[in-house]
Amino acid sequence: MMELCLIGLFLSIHDDQGVFTGISQAVVMIITITLTVIYQLLLGNIFSSILKYLPAFPEDREDEGGESNSKSLLSTCARSFTIRGAHLL
Repeated sequence: MMELCLIGLFLSIHDDQGVFTGISQAVVMIITITLTVIYQLLLGNIFSSILKYLPAFPEDREDEGGESNSKSLLSTCARSFTIRGAHLL
């Protein structure tokens, strides 16, 4: 949201002759917002599998003894999560 506001601000800047002087800053912000969207989409794809099986609260997952087993759950999820063939944990 801030990036959109900055684009609007930079596009509204003009000098005494009416020439827009903030075009280059606006272009940089457009590139920045594009890269931000791409990064967020990639991040969502990477973590979608781990977020699908991870409970919202550690108390939701209980082992046979009736106690919370969140450390084991995180370890299991991290072991099954891979990035380009490299295993984490």
